[in-house]
Amino acid sequence: MTIKPIKILMFSLLLSIGIQVIAQTKDASDFFNSLSAERVASDNSILWEQVAPGNAGFANLLRYHPTIPELVVLCPDMWNIYQSNNNGSEWYSIKDPDGNGDFYHIRDLYYSPSDANFGLAIESSRLWKTVDTGKTWSQIPNCPWYTKDADGFDKDGWKKKVASLAIDPNNKNVWFVGGGSNVRGQEWLSCYKEITATQPHGTTADNEGKLWRTKDGGASWQLTNSGIDAKAQVGRIIVNPKNSQQVFAASNYGIYRSDNGGSNWTQISAGKLHNDIVMDMDFYYNATTNQFALYAIDQVQYHANGNTTKCTGGIFKSIDNGDNWTSITGDLGLDINQLTGGTPASYYKYIANWFGITEAVAKSTYPNLPTHALQCFNMISVDPSRENALYIGFADPQIANSIVPGRIWTTNNDGEKWINTARLYGDIWAADKEYWESRGNPYHENMSVGHESPHMQSGNNYALRSTRGIAVGVDGSVMMISDHSTMLSTDHGETWHQMDEDYTAEGNIIGHGNSNLPALTIAQDKRYETAILGSGEHRVWIPTNDSPDDRQALKFIKSAQESVISMAFDPYDNQTIYSTSSRQAKKQNIFKSTDGGLNWENYGVATPATNAWLDDFYTNALTIDPIDNNYFYFGITKIENASKSKQGGFYFSDDHGKTFSQRNNGLPSPSRIKDIEFDPRDNTRASLFVAAEKNAFSQEVPIAAGGLYHSSDRGANWTKVNTPLSVEGVNYIAIDHTNRMYITTGYRGGGDGVWYTDDFGTTWNQAFKYAGAECIDISPFDHNLLVITVEYLSKNPGVFVSRDRGLTWAKSNKNIGSPNHIEDIKFNIQNPSELWLATLGCGFYKGKIENGNSIQAIKVSPKVIEYKAGNNQQITAEIIQNQYKNETIVWKSDNPAVVTVDQNGLITPVSNGKATIWATIFNGRFSDQCVVVVPENTVVGIGEILDPKNQIPTNNNVFINPTIVKDAFSISGANKESAINIYSMQGNKVFETKNVNTINISDFKAGIYIVEILYEQTRITKKIVKI
Repeated sequence: MTIKPIKILMFSLLLSIGIQVIAQTKDASDFFNSLSAERVASDNSILWEQVAPGNAGFANLLRYHPTIPELVVLCPDMWNIYQSNNNGSEWYSIKDPDGNGDFYHIRDLYYSPSDANFGLAIESSRLWKTVDTGKTWSQIPNCPWYTKDADGFDKDGWKKKVASLAIDPNNKNVWFVGGGSNVRGQEWLSCYKEITATQPHGTTADNEGKLWRTKDGGASWQLTNSGIDAKAQVGRIIVNPKNSQQVFAASNYGIYRSDNGGSNWTQISAGKLHNDIVMDMDFYYNATTNQFALYAIDQVQYHANGNTTKCTGGIFKSIDNGDNWTSITGDLGLDINQLTGGTPASYYKYIANWFGITEAVAKSTYPNLPTHALQCFNMISVDPSRENALYIGFADPQIANSIVPGRIWTTNNDGEKWINTARLYGDIWAADKEYWESRGNPYHENMSVGHESPHMQSGNNYALRSTRGIAVGVDGSVMMISDHSTMLSTDHGETWHQMDEDYTAEGNIIGHGNSNLPALTIAQDKRYETAILGSGEHRVWIPTNDSPDDRQALKFIKSAQESVISMAFDPYDNQTIYSTSSRQAKKQNIFKSTDGGLNWENYGVATPATNAWLDDFYTNALTIDPIDNNYFYFGITKIENASKSKQGGFYFSDDHGKTFSQRNNGLPSPSRIKDIEFDPRDNTRASLFVAAEKNAFSQEVPIAAGGLYHSSDRGANWTKVNTPLSVEGVNYIAIDHTNRMYITTGYRGGGDGVWYTDDFGTTWNQAFKYAGAECIDISPFDHNLLVITVEYLSKNPGVFVSRDRGLTWAKSNKNIGSPNHIEDIKFNIQNPSELWLATLGCGFYKGKIENGNSIQAIKVSPKVIEYKAGNNQQITAEIIQNQYKNETIVWKSDNPAVVTVDQNGLITPVSNGKATIWATIFNGRFSDQCVVVVPENTVVGIGEILDPKNQIPTNNNVFINPTIVKDAFSISGANKESAINIYSMQGNKVFETKNVNTINISDFKAGIYIVEILYEQTRITKKIVKI
């Protein structure tokens, strides 16, 4: 038999396609297997750049490199860590973007003096090392305090097991690690967090009394705690650079010294320090003179002294290897009688906390204010560039762990004179000018802090927040963490400047790359030129175009809620935007802006939250009906107050968002609603899908079952949609213009990747086979281009991208500082080659897509049409990729009940609402869109037919069903003798009949028609849309 060439060609083509699909399937399977088994490296599909204010949150650890000037590490309090090579002018993440998210909340970190490239860092358990000056870090296996897995790593590395470490300055392979939770300088993580007169040693912890040593770079370890108190928690370990056999360990039970490299220890501070509870210790070493000195903070304690109090403890120095200690506390004591600005109140609050009594009792028992009150010093950092110079910080008065004023003291003469440096709110210091001058202490303000960094100051009082970290570099640069600002002084504390952000001429903010911002949500609207960005604790941000270089500037919007977790644009006015919150002030309210997000005001009540601390409801997916904007919706997931766990779920408003009520009938009880999408099949937009997330994590309320649910009555009733049995919950829903619907299914402890359906749940296919999938978006320019995010304790969290509609995937985390905590991801609807990303702890990122100029193949104009009274309007489309020049452009409306479009791009308004006109090519893959807004009373009819004066009122109810017609419609309520005429929108009669209740118009062209019904002196017109 002879096979014709055309058949051979077709057979070869089909065979080729079959082989390609098999290969793609195998490649995808191998990829997902790798994700489950090993660290997978990112490719260059997307390159991310942080776009966020600097710092913008608490940080806890600062460490300068001992030999490289200006190289400093900053560890904020979320899931990130940064390093700078130029004293904070620029920061970069030193966390592995392709790791599992570990390497955060660092307790201690040091670089080696003998090998500048080598360093160690420790979390609460996991130990890490770098051999390239922090560019990359690897976890050390088989540490003796680990609960080891098969590979020797810690299965419960999140537990608090160790807190301190040291590297022998003369041998980088000799390390020490101290057990417990005596975290150096990090009050909120330390055993010293809640010290009192009855509990001065702090809280207990695992591995008390333990100190480990390795001499071979972690290959083997020895427990070397002979002579150390069984309750001691070591917070600082110092190896004498002159003699590596001499090691010092400061603890909550005094200072220990070993003279044999750590094999045995002797307590050397008992009876030499007042209280022998060491809050911190540091050293000075001059290699030229061979001078070595130790400095220690002995815990400040308050004692009754008649009708006032007195203090013990303070700052001590030893120049003979700890044999003797001399107090250099000097003039650190404050005369509370001479200080205003809330100092007496701060003092009474502190001593009440210390003695375990009420403030009222403290005032009546100790009515006389002391003249030598010490603050609760808890951190010390010696200047390696200057002999006898050091800085000390104290605990936070905001939570009654110390007293105001200030945040750091410094001396350049071993305590003969101390200066309270780092002064904020100069007018308050000036009020006590006489006192500060009597001490020889400046009183002028010398700090310039970053945005939203008020240091908890109110009224005429000193700011309550002190410092959370100090470090001094080899060149004498000193850096501190103060409130939400990272502060640098290069003049020994004379002046301080934040190193987090720059400012444009208009005052907008450009971050230095060390953001600790809890970015939460990305809001976009085609009618608005840029995204609007919502964040936790730092309100709203709007990208601007006034940066002096290629960095992205942001406008900080102070009038918004403190935490903005969800936003929505009004369908009829793109300048009107609404927001909901989750925590902090006004968390229960919905806010409104009428000027494009520049100014916000309280608009209504959204959730059952109150102003009480931790009475929080986490809102999601604020959504406004695009036709009737009286209808607002949102979902609630996490609820902090367990007694309110059933007050979440789906929330509904029919009064334009002023008030909301639950609508959970048919949903799981309790339910956690994460996402809301309109059902595109229902042109009235009364039908909705919601994503109910699963939560099985007992530490987060409520525990809930999940799934995909549908309502056809605006949420009054819900029905569960068929999904694969493996799907136990749904996080997000995404529907492309072909009505393919995707769902993500991850949850803490499981999930089944991403699934899609082309028939709204009758059948499903899996597109991404890896647990933990959370966010998803589809490019509006190429529906083959997908992005998803993975979280939930995954081995490979972060961003994944597909350019073939989910057949194959690539990991794309380049430059992301916290890939395991992504809150939102969106394609930039104004720029086909960009994405926006929101991370919890590293702020926002902008992503550049590889080969981004190939993403858009068709371009429409205009992008937005906002109808006024007038005629139909024309949209044009241009194919901009040469390989598709011969493609036919297909036009469609996502809601022909609002606006229709013919195949030439001519659009006709039908009724009020907001809809999208799509121009597509290449079987719908490539597309662009025009958003059309049809306000009420702007749809123009066809002259006399629609003229109200020609309408004859009737009490009869005449209905046409359906009004969106594919083939036929029926008329009910009219007289059997009715005459029926159908007119085009140009006024031409295109159909007439009598005595017919069902009319077939399947051969009509798509568009809007007017149906005229005449009977018994009655004339009625109805509008229909042929699709």
